[in-house]
Order: sequence, then C-alpha cells, then structure tokens
Amino acid sequence: MCGWWISPELYLKRPLQKENKEYWRLDNLLQRTARRGVKIYIVVFFAPSVIPNDSDYTKRAFVKLDKNIVVERHPH
Repeated sequence: MCGWWISPELYLKRPLQKENKEYWRLDNLLQRTARRGVKIYIVVFFAPSVIPNDSDYTKRAFVKLDKNIVVERHPH
C-alpha cells in the first residue's frame, strides 16, 4: 500500500452499517490479514504541495497491530 495520506481510521465500505462498521476499518482489516500470516508493507510518502500529514502517527498506529505490518515513511 502506498500513498501520501493513509489513515488507520478509514472505513472501506459505504454506506456504513452500525452493526459491523468496525469490521471495515482499514486498521482492523490489515490486522486481521497480518494475523493470518500475510506480510503487509505500507509506504507513506511526503507531498509538500498538499496538506501536511502526520505519517508518524500513521506508522505507530499500524506497526503496533502486528509484527507482519511494516511501515516506511518520509521523516518530518
């Protein structure tokens, strides 16, 4: 996965249904996938002409989910 703005709290299915909305959150989906043994690599790059992102937050949020999730980011 690669992008300049990747949010762990992104919901991947619309419209959201209250009974299973957390199932479709990006961080939850990646965690379930990583726990099945799939290696997940995320690259968060810097795009100076757009809104600044907090890629450190994104990295911390994803890597704490599972050892199979690796995040590379552009430092501030």
